[in-house]
Amino acid sequence: MAKEKRNDFLAKLRNKYRLIIYNDDTFSEVWFIKLTPLNLLALLGTSFVLMIVLFYVLIAYTSVRELIPGYPTEEMRLRALKAAEQLDSLSYQIALRDQKLQIISDILSGKPPSSSDTSQQKVEPATPDAFHRSPEDSLLRQAVEEEDKFSVVPRQETPSFTVNTNFASQLFYPPVRGIVTNSFDPQTGHYGTDIVCQPGEGIKSVMSGTVLLSAWTIETGYLLVIQHPNNLVSVYKHNAELLKQTGNMVKAGEVIAIVGNSGEYTSGPHLHFELWHNGIPVNPEEYILF
Repeated sequence: MAKEKRNDFLAKLRNKYRLIIYNDDTFSEVWFIKLTPLNLLALLGTSFVLMIVLFYVLIAYTSVRELIPGYPTEEMRLRALKAAEQLDSLSYQIALRDQKLQIISDILSGKPPSSSDTSQQKVEPATPDAFHRSPEDSLLRQAVEEEDKFSVVPRQETPSFTVNTNFASQLFYPPVRGIVTNSFDPQTGHYGTDIVCQPGEGIKSVMSGTVLLSAWTIETGYLLVIQHPNNLVSVYKHNAELLKQTGNMVKAGEVIAIVGNSGEYTSGPHLHFELWHNGIPVNPEEYILF
């Protein structure tokens, strides 16, 4: 009985049917098609698969996908990519600025500059047999010791705030011409001289040297630090614009920045100028006529 029902069902799937379209006015046959239930199922299945493929192609390879709620547009993706690149660049610049500031701090304090790369290296303790002194090394040590034994150059003591360093042989170029409103006072933590002058006036390097730092800080605004011969360092703060970059060589009297009012520690356009020698601040007014 079940077999007969199955045969009847298969026979019905193979039965042919005709779909005819007539003209409503003349009742003439316009179009017809012969179908079986089995062919109809195959046609519907193929159409469904083709629709899925077409929908996938439209979503994956065309801009139709941007019409889907919550899907980012091309402009949003470009903005996100640009923001990620800027964030990475800012992170690098901040790390580089912190490293430079640490180097400047070490130089001003008289310590050897530290390096972030060497701080991550692991130093293995040396063993007694790790180094062997060669005869040439022993002869070199002996020659150096003999030279130092008869040296007549006195050892330099570390200068203090109350000791004036002799710069008679040095010629300083005035960074700006103006009115001194706040003088050098290390007791209150003011290690420089404030000179009020016209906004937009050019700031000049007091001596030839190399730019150690050209950066911006919240407290001092645009900051410029220059290394000069004889362990002299000049510092220029609260600038409106910096004309030199870190590593540039400058000459005495060359314009390096523009007078401004940048930073939190300022109340008007002026130049805060500092002069350091061997990591110790000295009074600029004793050597420069502003």
